[in-house]
Amino acid sequence: MGHDLAYRGVDEAQSLWHLYGTKAAAENVGLLDHAKGLYLPPGKLIMSKGAYQVGATPRKTVEDERVVEMLIGTRGATSRIHDRVESDWWGSWSMLEPGRLEADGGERWLDVRILEWPDDPWTIHPEVNHFMSHDMRIVACNPAWQGGMRPSIEVTGTGVLTIPGITNLTDRDMWLNVVGTGGGTVKIQDGLSSRIITIPQPLTEGWKVYTDPQQRTLEVDSGLPLWPDIMRGITFRSPIPPGTENASITVQVSSTATVRAEMIDQYSRPWG
Repeated sequence: MGHDLAYRGVDEAQSLWHLYGTKAAAENVGLLDHAKGLYLPPGKLIMSKGAYQVGATPRKTVEDERVVEMLIGTRGATSRIHDRVESDWWGSWSMLEPGRLEADGGERWLDVRILEWPDDPWTIHPEVNHFMSHDMRIVACNPAWQGGMRPSIEVTGTGVLTIPGITNLTDRDMWLNVVGTGGGTVKIQDGLSSRIITIPQPLTEGWKVYTDPQQRTLEVDSGLPLWPDIMRGITFRSPIPPGTENASITVQVSSTATVRAEMIDQYSRPWG
């Protein structure tokens, strides 16, 4: 079975435009002969070298935002229909609010917005054949294709609680979210490592810990801004690596709590 690609707009109706696949151009807008940046992530190896060094020394990899270039065609049976298609298409895009590029019926998606409005020449006047092409540049600030969130089994008790079923079948590292209610002094295992992170202040309400070091670490149900004052720069270091099946992590609590893990699937490619 082939793949398909669609765009879900930011307009009030959240209009769905089928760009590629079996329903391509069903709404009179389709992907033409190329799409750049869609398939593989924008990774880059950073290197350094001395004045007399042969070759270079690899230092780190970086992954920037994903910029996708798409050649899009719009059409209509009449000039009036084509004008309406154009208006609806551009009305479904924004620079400030992300729409969604969906692969295979929404199994994976990118949150995307216009990077720059196209400035395409009119090679053929659109009123002649009721058609226009646009070389679009859109950007996904998070370059990973999203696959949704899977919750683990909830575990209730006191002391050392083991959360089973930690699985990562994607091709990218996974940073868990750990969610709980109460628990007093809470200590969370850092991924699958032996490192244990202690939350510096006892927790007596609902809470959520983001292990991704690029996010705020701690949220609580009351909405109090505990993250900068309480965590004091404490971060997790160990994601769940690709290929992990049926592992477990531990959460230690000093009073009765119910805890679970959230596994957020992210992929480098729209399919595969």
